[in-house]
Amino acid sequence: MNAREIIKETVFVIRSANERTEKLCVELIHEQLDLLTVKSDVQVIREVPFSKALKRSFEIGLDSRCRWLYSVDADILMRPGSIENMLLYAEKSKRNVSQLQSYMMDKFFGGVRRGGVHLYRGSLLDKVIRHIPEEGVDVRPETYLLNKMTRLGYPSQVVPYIIGTHDDEQYYFDIYRKMFVQGFKHLNRAELLINHWKKNVEKDSDFEVALRAFSDSIVSGKKIYINRNLKIFRDNFKSLNVLEKPELIENFITVQDVENTIKNWHFSDLYNYYFPDKDGYDSASHKTIQQLKRSVKKRGFFKTSLLSFSDLLLKTGRNLKSRVT
Repeated sequence: MNAREIIKETVFVIRSANERTEKLCVELIHEQLDLLTVKSDVQVIREVPFSKALKRSFEIGLDSRCRWLYSVDADILMRPGSIENMLLYAEKSKRNVSQLQSYMMDKFFGGVRRGGVHLYRGSLLDKVIRHIPEEGVDVRPETYLLNKMTRLGYPSQVVPYIIGTHDDEQYYFDIYRKMFVQGFKHLNRAELLINHWKKNVEKDSDFEVALRAFSDSIVSGKKIYINRNLKIFRDNFKSLNVLEKPELIENFITVQDVENTIKNWHFSDLYNYYFPDKDGYDSASHKTIQQLKRSVKKRGFFKTSLLSFSDLLLKTGRNLKSRVT
């Protein structure tokens, strides 16, 4: 099957929490579909909490009897050719692969991260929908259900492809609630995040809001779940006395603008330290190089050299032992 035929059997679901880029996300999808001269079903859902949004998206896929359910978060701006490329990757996957995930350029992490698009195999949606966790069971409900599917023999696959940009041009409120949650999910990466945000805070007020949210999250110490309507988000954000951004104007960004942003991306100073293989995007050789750099920074050149030499001796010893026995 060619891309146009696959798209005709694909349903697109935009999972929205009323983000500032919701309409723009839809526009960029239609821009790609128009270039391919093909029509497909594109629906926007706004259920909260996120576990309910997952259920609704799977119900749409099941009702349509689609070949693929193309789930896109409304804070993703997609690059040219991303729909076609992801679907062609998906068609090459094994039949027991339940879901394929892309990579994205993340504004607040300063580099590549997994996420943005989840491409679900239509024939397995009846199994996937059974494993959505109850609200409050896990802070990452989609990861929870995908791990469950993997244990049942229906794994996920990560596609080495950057689908677009993440969290650009968002409302201050959405930045606040997301970075508040990151304070719980990624406290171990506080150095990376805070360093990146502080470096850019003078030229972009988004990072000022992010810093405050992360700080408030640490002070709060409460386990927070992905729910836009939580009272703590509203109350805390209101106390900032920040004038919210206006709605985006139509056609504010094109797919080519997204492409240019990705091509001209400047990675944050500590990104490679915390993500030596770009969250799995890079090759194993590049990962090794970045890990060595990370070790040199932490231990110094001499200790890193000794550790590398000892690792080499251990590997050589194991190889010799396996040959003898």
